[in-house]
Amino acid sequence: MVLRDIFLDGNTFHDSHRVDKKNYVADFMGGIGFVFNRFKASYAYVFRTKQFDTQEKALVFGTFTFSFSF
Repeated sequence: MVLRDIFLDGNTFHDSHRVDKKNYVADFMGGIGFVFNRFKASYAYVFRTKQFDTQEKALVFGTFTFSFSF
């Protein structure tokens, strides 16, 4: 449940642009990771349902992460 999203609700203390947001937003995530010695690589995929009524389509994004332990 989203109580306050400044990007959608606008400024907290002054009148500003805003949109009518949805109070419930779902995130579906999946991913995979590999570890080889001290190296780690992972990929995550996220699908987020629409956050406001006039949004054209759901948000989809992915991320790659590479790390090294020492």
